[in-house]
Amino acid sequence: ATSQDEADEAHSRHLEKMHLHHDAFRLVFQCISGWCLMQWRNQDDFETGIHGAHRAPRAMAFIDLRRAFDLHLEVGDPDMELANHRITVMLRGGNYYFCVEIPDDVQVWFEAIRGVIQDAHWQAICLRDTQIHQNKRWPAAIGIADALFMRGGPVGERAMAILFHAYDIDYDGVLRAGELMVLIRELQAAIVYCEGSAEGRERDTAVMQAVSRMPEDELFGRAIYLRKYLCLHNDGMVRKDDFIRLGARYLGEAVGAGGLMADLGGPVPESAFDWPSA
Repeated sequence: ATSQDEADEAHSRHLEKMHLHHDAFRLVFQCISGWCLMQWRNQDDFETGIHGAHRAPRAMAFIDLRRAFDLHLEVGDPDMELANHRITVMLRGGNYYFCVEIPDDVQVWFEAIRGVIQDAHWQAICLRDTQIHQNKRWPAAIGIADALFMRGGPVGERAMAILFHAYDIDYDGVLRAGELMVLIRELQAAIVYCEGSAEGRERDTAVMQAVSRMPEDELFGRAIYLRKYLCLHNDGMVRKDDFIRLGARYLGEAVGAGGLMADLGGPVPESAFDWPSA
């Protein structure tokens, strides 16, 4: 059987079991609406049904991007494939793959989905964070910043365990990208405090100083860089044991390189924080 015969057979199965009506090239019209990545049969169905009119067409499927934690881009042979750019959206519970037909649209899709994932992680943590949480973890951030960045000394397992629990903001026993963003930002704020500057006398002003020095996009890139080395299961979650064992080494790189305390943590190029590259 040829590849086209196999594709036709797969199309028949999908039509029978899932009622997915693909065209001859198995192309769909895809859009992002809120947190959802939606697939429509064609653009006409999208324009007619996106507002939910009575008896209007509905989306064939949708993906909740709040469950996504990573992206990956693969580039195939343009002479052999109609759409040779494949984007993988890594989700809790499985992966979603799709190919982009027009090369100029690849970066647009990549950056758009990346932005939604970033906003979802950040908002999930901001909704749970409180002033009480912030005040409780601030001494832990100062202690780690002083030991790791100012004095350059070793950090013990107990201190790393305390730091882990201080930044496990949703109490689920793991650190996700949003919590790592908070950790990196507050460690940078703690460095401002340890330097003895006027901005660092209080937590809120020190955090504001850290915010002014690093935009949120770069902060997210650093959080993904840190998670890359601490998440040994490739599921977007940093476990306590891995954080205790490896955290001090890679925190120095994620917090220090190219920003505050640029000489700390070893030489790490700015390109390391481009999340992720093709």
